[in-house]
Amino acid sequence: MKNSKWILSLVLGGLLNSLVACSGVSFTDASLTKASEDVVSDKTASESFYPNPADSLSKVDILFVIDNSASMQDEQLKLGDRLSSFVDSLKDVDWQIGITTTDTSSGPWGLKGSLLPLAGRAGESILTKNTPDYEHVFANTVVRPEGVGCGSNCPSVVERPLEATGMALAKGVVNGLIRPGAELAVVILSDSDEGGNGLGVITTPQMLLQTANLIFQSTKRITGFAIVVEPGNADCLSQERQYSANSFYGMNAALLAHLTGGVTGDICASDYAAPLKKIGERVLNLVSSLTLSKTPLDGTVNVKLTPADPSVQWSVNGNIIEFNKPPQPGTRVDVTYLVKED
Repeated sequence: MKNSKWILSLVLGGLLNSLVACSGVSFTDASLTKASEDVVSDKTASESFYPNPADSLSKVDILFVIDNSASMQDEQLKLGDRLSSFVDSLKDVDWQIGITTTDTSSGPWGLKGSLLPLAGRAGESILTKNTPDYEHVFANTVVRPEGVGCGSNCPSVVERPLEATGMALAKGVVNGLIRPGAELAVVILSDSDEGGNGLGVITTPQMLLQTANLIFQSTKRITGFAIVVEPGNADCLSQERQYSANSFYGMNAALLAHLTGGVTGDICASDYAAPLKKIGERVLNLVSSLTLSKTPLDGTVNVKLTPADPSVQWSVNGNIIEFNKPPQPGTRVDVTYLVKED
């Protein structure tokens, strides 16, 4: 039986190292150092990168935004049970996780983007792979006690995961969650929509991305993920409304994922292993890509790794080179291509 309603916004903040090339072009890939100035002659372009410095791993910062209203305990438990499905994809990545809630009210449970203290870890609010017994710490933190048997003193039922995300980003550098050169991922777990039903005055995905650009001066990209009542899944919506009349399709969280290249998962899944694995693999992809300054003509891209590593495969998506895994630290990546005409 559900005892508490929780929207989890996993703001996965995955941020790849963003840098400015000598030519002034901004690259929004974490841990990315430009090896040389761009060379563009006629329609031919040549660019070189060091995806990871020799002495560091790719980095990703992840924000979980949890709905702590009074009917989400089951979802929180399922999330807490499957952190391993998420982080197993990130074994060779320097990851850290912060957790906040969707309550942005002025009530007693309104965190307004502040990070929750980690359960059993006095004075700590950021989870890493070096946190002792981090899976249990995560599970005990995301299952929120304030929504259980709360009567008239419950957290807000007007869930605002996107607004909470914006507030958290504004505080992220100060509290240490958001690091230079790290990808930023936001993951939302919710059976509702922004503001309860996505109507009225709300923070839209577009507004959130504009806010992020102002905070980070367009040097970081955000990738959104959502475990929600996926738009159009009427069976799931019906199931969720057995426990809460405030359940709605997660339209805005799903749109954030769509606009930023993230993925969504089904909140009604009996086990969150599959959706979290899918999200983890996509987060890994964030730290396994680099952005070209120009859009290449199809079929003209050539990528050379030094030292060579046949196990690293690549593909082209627009002006992004995506690798099947991060190149080894210290690898130089040289890319040549023909520039696509506007």
